[in-house]
Amino acid sequence: MQPTITLKNRLTLSQAGKKVGKSPSAVFRWMRDGICGERLQAAYFGGSLFTSEDALNDFARRVADAKLKSRMPAAVPDHDANLVETGL
Repeated sequence: MQPTITLKNRLTLSQAGKKVGKSPSAVFRWMRDGICGERLQAAYFGGSLFTSEDALNDFARRVADAKLKSRMPAAVPDHDANLVETGL
């Protein structure tokens, strides 16, 4: 379930960047382009772009999961597994 960005919990790009030690432009790129196929959730309020601490945490978790999955070895196809079992 995606976090909800509300008027009460919203963060500007500058505030979000300060929380994670990055620039506002880096936060914007996470919203626009993403990392490892995952994008930071954002919402417009009054023509300005915002995110939330929950959205930052969710984004970090999803990026970490995606990076971990990309490092996992691919499953061995059945025909290759049979060769391994028979010693061929």
